[in-house]
Amino acid sequence: MDASVAMVVWEMATPTMLGSVAAALGCVFMVVCLWVRLRPSRRRLQINRPLQRMVCVSSTSSNTITASESSCLEAASQGACIDQQFAAIVCEITDLAHMVEEPNKTEDTGEWMIWMVHRAWLNDPTLIDFNFSNLRMPFPHVESRIAPKLMAAMATNTHITTLNLTHSNLQNSQGHQLSESLRKNNKLKTLNIDSNNLNSEAIRAMADALKENDQSALAVWTFNNQANSGNMFGRPVEQALASLMEQNTRIVKLGVGCQDPHWRMRVDRALLRNNDSARSRRKSSVLQEEELVVATEKEISKLTLINLPRKARWEVWQDEDSKSKLVCSQTAEAKRLPTEEQIQAYATSKGARLKYSEVAPLAKGFRSKLLDAVVQTQVTVVDKYEKETGGTLQGWTEKNERFSFDVLVDSSTRFSCTAAAKHLIIEVGDDFAVWLKPSEV
Repeated sequence: MDASVAMVVWEMATPTMLGSVAAALGCVFMVVCLWVRLRPSRRRLQINRPLQRMVCVSSTSSNTITASESSCLEAASQGACIDQQFAAIVCEITDLAHMVEEPNKTEDTGEWMIWMVHRAWLNDPTLIDFNFSNLRMPFPHVESRIAPKLMAAMATNTHITTLNLTHSNLQNSQGHQLSESLRKNNKLKTLNIDSNNLNSEAIRAMADALKENDQSALAVWTFNNQANSGNMFGRPVEQALASLMEQNTRIVKLGVGCQDPHWRMRVDRALLRNNDSARSRRKSSVLQEEELVVATEKEISKLTLINLPRKARWEVWQDEDSKSKLVCSQTAEAKRLPTEEQIQAYATSKGARLKYSEVAPLAKGFRSKLLDAVVQTQVTVVDKYEKETGGTLQGWTEKNERFSFDVLVDSSTRFSCTAAAKHLIIEVGDDFAVWLKPSEV
């Protein structure tokens, strides 16, 4: 064959051959992608012998497994294709001791959700914080063993205190189901269901359920930014929230703002009341714990004030006169409370005149106001062996020229520090001296 003819034939055949090769490679690529998308999880289950029998029992129901597998294609469109064999095994477990190994949350999200929900269903005592935030749960008609089962589990679960379902594809039907669980649950403290698909009826059902449950421990409830409602749920819901809050004494944060001024005022007033009550309970709890610690007697020679009082200086000495300013200034300069003789000498050096009868009441009044101001702040004490100990000053008393200071060191150590008034040295730190210094004397 002539070389020119061969070249023409080659040029005509090349595009056809290349097109065929590209088409073949495209088909192979599509098959591989489909296989990766629909292939079952490669994770090997770590199953005890009692659980192996459960696998055999569940596998005999071939019709059920086939029906479940048919839902995987629909679940796959939501990014939550679930290994049905794994799910069946997990849901057959009735003893936490036989629970299978935790799936990989990132690679096997659907199986991990099944595993987590079943732990809640079995009331796992180690599961305190339940978090599906930003994890899209399958629709309830696609997979009933996640969202519907979790809502039902919350009715009897006694260990989960925080349920975070922010942006988790929670639907209206599960909102109503959750309301029934809230009617019974008395352990949940924080419920976050922001950014889901709940309507006004679902939110109102939850409010009514919480109102009926006088044993509810819920303190924080947020439900902002719902797909169909945003933050506007209408007057009936706002009225239900106000009715709930006026009766409920535990909720301190309601993550939504009422649009109607009347209902907003009633809700805000109730929240303010509940927050005040919560602070009182916390303070009472701390005091009860402190009272359980038996104080050890300790004779001290020096007390140093470290932390600044919570009040400004002018609030401590509201009726401050020139004489009190003199003592403040002297204490700030020396970083130590002066004696009566030192106060009189300092006043004379400043050109002020103090009667002898005025010095003792002035020194005692100044000291009392200063010590009252530093209660619940950090101090250090030095005992007669020159050992320094730091702690929180819980209180103090003075009787018959003797001081007694209650100092809490930690949760298990407490000292009752005593000292004779004429021998006790009271010092202040550098920052304290700046706080104590008056602007002018």
